[in-house]
Amino acid sequence: MSSKCFYHNSYCRDSIVKTQKVIRRKFDYNKYVSWVLENLVEADIKNNRIPINYPGVQSQAPLMGNGLYCFEHKDAAKHYANGKIVVINYETDYTVLDLDDKVTKLNIWTTLVKYGEKRISELDDHDAQVKWTLLFQLIKKAFRNNFDTEYSNLVGVFLFFWVNILKKEPVDVVTKTFSGTLIKGEPYFLIKNLKKVQRYTR
Repeated sequence: MSSKCFYHNSYCRDSIVKTQKVIRRKFDYNKYVSWVLENLVEADIKNNRIPINYPGVQSQAPLMGNGLYCFEHKDAAKHYANGKIVVINYETDYTVLDLDDKVTKLNIWTTLVKYGEKRISELDDHDAQVKWTLLFQLIKKAFRNNFDTEYSNLVGVFLFFWVNILKKEPVDVVTKTFSGTLIKGEPYFLIKNLKKVQRYTR
């Protein structure tokens, strides 16, 4: 069976290959978004700022949400975890949301403008409508700026909105390049659907 290779850097490489399992950190993204909604104020919109986590956890919200982070090129991954690389053999038939692609971004923006406020207004809870309206302002602002802010974890919040409020079909893989972070010009890949992982190798 043919496969697409992605490259994940991890100090636990040998264990991952042996057990064929990746132990991911526990971060309740639903709880995180709820905390963001509860604590967002107007000043946050001006400063492109949202909480980085929720009470009870020390780790920050993952950049683009939960999943398995990796690179498309092996040379990019070798710069991390002392060069310990896990090769992710992935099914070739997968869906991808490329947040660097101009046509994709235009289509997303059109959808946000056309349906964002409408879907929020259809929420059953009035308080939720008010809170999401405020957060939606920040999502749009961040999207226009290509998420090129200190609080780039807004990508994950956008993806949550895309699937849970706009009711778009979840994709298998998300990709995005972040200026000033990671390796210059090298997109980061997030595997959302781990069911399509065929195997982990060295």
